[in-house]
Amino acid sequence: KEFSDTGKDAEEMAMIRSVCSTMVPKLVQQDRDAFYEILRNSFPDADLSQIYSHDANIRQKLVNFCEAQSLLASESWLEKVMQLYNVINMRHGVMLVGASGSGKSQALRFLRDNYCEVDPAIHKVEMHVIDPKAMNKEELYGVLDPTTLEWTDGVFTRILREVLDNKRGSTNRLHWIVFDGDVDPEWAENLNSVLDDNKLLTLPNGERLAVPANVRIFMEVDSLEHATPATVSRCGMIWFSNDTVSKRMLLWKALRGVGPAEGETQQRILDEYISTLTPFVVPENDADESLAAAALSFALREGCEHVMDVTPIQLI
Repeated sequence: KEFSDTGKDAEEMAMIRSVCSTMVPKLVQQDRDAFYEILRNSFPDADLSQIYSHDANIRQKLVNFCEAQSLLASESWLEKVMQLYNVINMRHGVMLVGASGSGKSQALRFLRDNYCEVDPAIHKVEMHVIDPKAMNKEELYGVLDPTTLEWTDGVFTRILREVLDNKRGSTNRLHWIVFDGDVDPEWAENLNSVLDDNKLLTLPNGERLAVPANVRIFMEVDSLEHATPATVSRCGMIWFSNDTVSKRMLLWKALRGVGPAEGETQQRILDEYISTLTPFVVPENDADESLAAAALSFALREGCEHVMDVTPIQLI
């Protein structure tokens, strides 16, 4: 019903949109260019500019939220937020892949905070962040006492059981369980049955926990070096490149993070101070460089030596 096309054109556009929603988020820029070239050759009569036209209203809402929260969002970052929104609606297992400082966590938090405005049917989104490398497998999933046969829930199973028990009206909310760390087969393999269509977690005590429809499993990682194909193939994926978040965005966020001041007079002085500093800190566009941006570029140039590898967000 959302397509304005009719007949064959509508079917063709639906297929193109389906393929793009699945493939484009996981592609690097070079592969994206090749992918769109294949689409143009395969569907010469299709208007590829209309692929994302049905997302225009949601995208505009996200732009408005950015302005209201004093966020300077680039087109590339907004595109990743839109891809994240679409993948969440298609898959219950999602991987966010990219280097530290590429905007993965901010995109997830931004979408969580504004999801209810984008989708009025959702009352609230609760996010549970777990560092899987900070604990062993027993602490993550639970352990069965071999003597008493008493079962003790782990961090993940406790969260899942609370959702299943419908505490605090959990069925009326979305629950995002985020594994923020390397996808190690040591713990990730146990999630394969959760991530596939079975959506079941089988515990060593024989109990089976079904993952409800309001739960999404996220894995936030910098690489998939240690992940197995069995785990990767079960998840939707969004790739965040290093240029998703520009220096201009980082400098704007850092400057707007100053304050607040105590009292109305001090706040007025601080606002004037920030307004005066802005041209020296934040460039007018990504192609230009301010004083702060030039200093950042100098610190990141190849000839500069650092004790450890650094990123723009770490230096700022």
